Amino acid sequence: MVFATSCLSFLRPAGLLLLSHVFTVTALAETSVYLHGNLVIPECVINGNNSVEVKFGDVDIQSLPVSHTLYALTPFSVPMDCPYTLGVPKLTVEAPVASGGMARDGAIKTSRDGEGLVVYLRAQDGITPVVLNAATGMDISHSVVGSSGTTRTLRLNAGVGQLKGVDKLTAGAFAATASLQVRYE
Repeated sequence: MVFATSCLSFLRPAGLLLLSHVFTVTALAETSVYLHGNLVIPECVINGNNSVEVKFGDVDIQSLPVSHTLYALTPFSVPMDCPYTLGVPKLTVEAPVASGGMARDGAIKTSRDGEGLVVYLRAQDGITPVVLNAATGMDISHSVVGSSGTTRTLRLNAGVGQLKGVDKLTAGAFAATASLQVRYE
C-alpha cells in the first residue's frame, strides 16, 4: 500500500500539468462598441405641408381709421398631424416684420409696406398677438383643439391694419406671407 500511495504522489504533478493545458484560456482581443443616437421631438405637419390661404376679401380703406389697430378680423383653422403630443404645443412664426410695426405685435409686412398696410396675426381669442421670429415658441394650448390620436387643429385669426395713416393707403391688392411651425415641448 505504501508503494501505491507513493506512485500516486508521483503522478499528481504530471496530472496537474496535463490538466493545465486543457483549461488554458486564450486571451482575446477587445473591441469597443460605441452606442449613440439622438432624441428628437418631431414638429407637427401643418396642413399636409401645403400652403394655407386666408382671404380678407374687399377691405374698405375707410374701415382702417386708427393706426396700429386690427380690423377685418378673420378666423382660420389649420389641420395638423402631430406625431408627438406630450407637453405643450408651441407655435413659431417666421415672417418679415412690417416697417414701423413690432414683432411682438404680430405685425407682418405686406406687399403694400410703403403705404403702411399690415397684417396682424392673433391667437384663437382674437386678442393675443402671435409674436413673430421669436427664439422660443409661443404656448398655443388655448388655440389647439382636438385630442384624438395625432390629429389636431390650430385656430388663429388674422386682421388688417395700417401704421402710417389711412390717407397713405391706395386701392389695390395686397399680400403677406408667414411660415408656421408647431411642436410639442
